[in-house]
Amino acid sequence: MTLRVTSIVHFSLSIIMGAISVATLFFIEKFPTPGPFIIILITGLSMISLGLFHINRRGENRSFFIILSTATLLAFASILLIIEHSLIRTSTILLSGVAMFILTEHVLHAKNAGIMDFTIKPLRRMVMMILAFQAFAFSSTLYALNLFFPAFSFWIVAIIEGCIFSLLAFAIWRMYFQISLSRAWLWCFIISFAMLELVWVIHLLPFGYFISGFIASWLWYLLQLFIRFHLSPQRIIWKKQRIFLIVSGILLILFSLLFIRWI
Repeated sequence: MTLRVTSIVHFSLSIIMGAISVATLFFIEKFPTPGPFIIILITGLSMISLGLFHINRRGENRSFFIILSTATLLAFASILLIIEHSLIRTSTILLSGVAMFILTEHVLHAKNAGIMDFTIKPLRRMVMMILAFQAFAFSSTLYALNLFFPAFSFWIVAIIEGCIFSLLAFAIWRMYFQISLSRAWLWCFIISFAMLELVWVIHLLPFGYFISGFIASWLWYLLQLFIRFHLSPQRIIWKKQRIFLIVSGILLILFSLLFIRWI
């Protein structure tokens, strides 16, 4: 098979996977009642899983990519449930297709590229942003769950969020260097415990669930980033991170002043 034909096949497969994601969320929006919602979601997850199983049947990390893609669809489905504005809901559905397209492209390229291959780096950065979106989506949804069902213990919500943040961090680390769970379990536990505490503190503040989810996912991103640098062979180069920390701090302060409605 020539390179051109291979590229066309890969692009077509990525388009199909993106279309499955869009179709799943489209029908979820049209039939939001519990019964059809569960059936449509399970059907979409199954099609995504089978598609990636076929695409990557001879590649490494097959289970990892299947879990990553199904988690992406779950993240978009969960946040779709708490978005009220119709235009934003439509944009979210379309963005899910773009995200699934990028994930499929990453799977197809990763089959023939190593971790340090320069051709995979742009896709890896985009996948990392998809994982950051997953953190925001799941966190916002769980904060909304606490708001809509106040009798539900928030400690359970916080523990679930801590576990999700920990798993997403491990997924990011695996994309940048070879690391096993046996080596990373302590750092995963640290992230889980730290985020559990932060999630609990944030829920006491007078913020909405989207703002709370955004702040929690932002703090998680910074935490996992520095742990990732610590685990990497190069370690943390503080001179390069100083500007990043200053800019992140300024942006967080501006975001708090301009977008948060203080009560």
